[in-house]
Amino acid sequence: MDAGTVSGMSEDAGHDEEAIEAAERLLDEVDGALGRLEAGSFGTCEACGEEIDPDRLARHPVARTCGRHPQLLDPELVREPIPGDR
Repeated sequence: MDAGTVSGMSEDAGHDEEAIEAAERLLDEVDGALGRLEAGSFGTCEACGEEIDPDRLARHPVARTCGRHPQLLDPELVREPIPGDR
């Protein structure tokens, strides 16, 4: 194997690891949404207690906030704005 092949293999492994980490984060979000559903708090903003807009939930079913103040939650969990949110 030449250096280019080894470098490419290392790069592929890095992408695989990133994809696995992203899938694990999404699974954690889905598990959290299912827990909120079972607890009766699904669709309620964790920051202010207001109802999360049904259109927002349709676009992003694991949403934990109404979208007005995601910075109040763990910054590592804050995502880019969901298209269509105001």
